[in-house]
Amino acid sequence: MQHWTEQELVMIDVVQKGLEQHVGKDNAVKTKYIVERMKFKGFPITPPKLREIIHYLRVHRRMFIVGDDAGYYVADNYDERVRQIASMKSRIKEMQEVYEALLINHNNKLNQQKLFA
Repeated sequence: MQHWTEQELVMIDVVQKGLEQHVGKDNAVKTKYIVERMKFKGFPITPPKLREIIHYLRVHRRMFIVGDDAGYYVADNYDERVRQIASMKSRIKEMQEVYEALLINHNNKLNQQKLFA
């Protein structure tokens, strides 16, 4: 579990309030814009830190934040939610396939090393 500093907790609140103004795909906001605005307000944020904050808002504050080519936005309707869920499911499947391939490769290398030892 991540431990957030006081400044990061403030950043989370600021990002949440900002995203609440971006409802629906037509109102999406790009990562670059969010980071620039946050830095303008004096927050030392980076794109990876923003992704951590988005994750936190989705998981712990149960915001239905969509992230796609348009940017980030709060889902406005059923179709936006369904598309985001399908996208997540597809990414999970792809990651699972890579994980399994790497694991097989790793185990094969271990077995080959034992043969030549």
